[in-house]
Amino acid sequence: MHEQLVRVLGVARKAGRLCWGFDPVKAGLDKNIQLVLFASDLSEGSRRRMARLAANSQVPCLDAGLTMDELWYYIGKRAGIFALTDKGFAARIQELLGADCTAAPHSPAPKDQ
Repeated sequence: MHEQLVRVLGVARKAGRLCWGFDPVKAGLDKNIQLVLFASDLSEGSRRRMARLAANSQVPCLDAGLTMDELWYYIGKRAGIFALTDKGFAARIQELLGADCTAAPHSPAPKDQ
């Protein structure tokens, strides 16, 4: 699965349909972001903030299942947050990660009360 995932991400990057980093992804949420991916070792604070912003824009978020270093190795960019701007690439990534393409955006776990 990881091999296919990084292939799709690599093709998306070469096609100019992949952006990375908190600020560029945040700026694109209301424009053309279709899917947000988190590195598995992204800090909980960054994950929570981006998930909230993405939910407000009705953009789904998924954990890529790869660390920042693994993504850096395979894609050539070290970041904890990646986003796809193409519906086809986003649907393929969701399929590979076993996510329902019509699922609600990822939301942070509820706090204990």
